Amino acid sequence: MGRKKRKATSPPNVGGVPPPPPPPPPTFGSSANNKGNATATNDGAPTTFLVRKYKFDATEFRTIMKFVDYVKNQRMLDASFLPSPTGSNPHRPYSYHVTIAGTPLGHGRGRSRDAAVENACRASFHVLSAPGWQDVELNIDCSLGAFPPEPANMAPPPQQPPPPPPP
Repeated sequence: MGRKKRKATSPPNVGGVPPPPPPPPPTFGSSANNKGNATATNDGAPTTFLVRKYKFDATEFRTIMKFVDYVKNQRMLDASFLPSPTGSNPHRPYSYHVTIAGTPLGHGRGRSRDAAVENACRASFHVLSAPGWQDVELNIDCSLGAFPPEPANMAPPPQQPPPPPPP
């Protein structure tokens, strides 16, 4: 048959005092900011989202759903969404890019994080020439390369001097 299992012995209580409870797991950022499988550090490093575990509204963002299925089928387990340092502007404050094997592929920006990720997935479909990429349209918020940095608040160009008076 088999051997009988021994009962686990608990450490003796010294003086009748129970052992202290284990410390809670560390949290990074607020729970409202982290969505899905987010990875962040305390030193302010960017938050990374794994593509295969990203949580989003599947009815509104169909390109993300297609891209997640493609990444799972091709077994690109290290694919992730990473915030881009450039590309955001006052009208589109979020900027993300898709990274596979440490290489940034498509960049996208949007009014929300999901919209920016959606645009990054659109651009990545075109870079990878994934099946169905012809059905995905690029828009102004998708970029196959990095977005150029937005110009800082520069002074307007100087006005041209008025033409000379006629003789």
